[in-house]
Amino acid sequence: MTTRDNDSAPLQEFAAALGARDPKTVAAYLTTVRDFVVWLATQPGGTLFHLGLVTETAVRGYMDYLVIGNRAPRTRSKALSALRRFCQWAVDEGHLRRNPAIEFRPSLLDKTLSVQKAGLDMLTPLSSVENVSGVVCSRCAYTCELQPSTVARSPTAFATILAF
Repeated sequence: MTTRDNDSAPLQEFAAALGARDPKTVAAYLTTVRDFVVWLATQPGGTLFHLGLVTETAVRGYMDYLVIGNRAPRTRSKALSALRRFCQWAVDEGHLRRNPAIEFRPSLLDKTLSVQKAGLDMLTPLSSVENVSGVVCSRCAYTCELQPSTVARSPTAFATILAF
């Protein structure tokens, strides 16, 4: 899959920069970036795509959109990789000052949905969005403290640890 006639100039330039990569990788990257562009246009105040719209808030919103849409963790991981590559290309070309996707971490929404899918939705996080330090069971008030390094590994590790 190559570029389409209706692809924005930045997307066409990005596709050209991917050049000799595996065609399946190029197709996956372009599909993800197109989906991101379409999602951006549906947001309040949505406008024609330009690279100024690509912010940390936009990346987080899109990733949360994938979580809410029940996209598989592997799909979300591939989407994040594609967005990181696209944003890095934009930085390298001077279109962005910094890569808004490079330091993205899963949100509490992602962690909460992982817990719910594991059947542990009666547990309530004890701290802020980015630093879940533990949970408390709403049924028995048992408190389970979590090691920060364990939670940081992955949302699935978060859910697995809570299976007490």
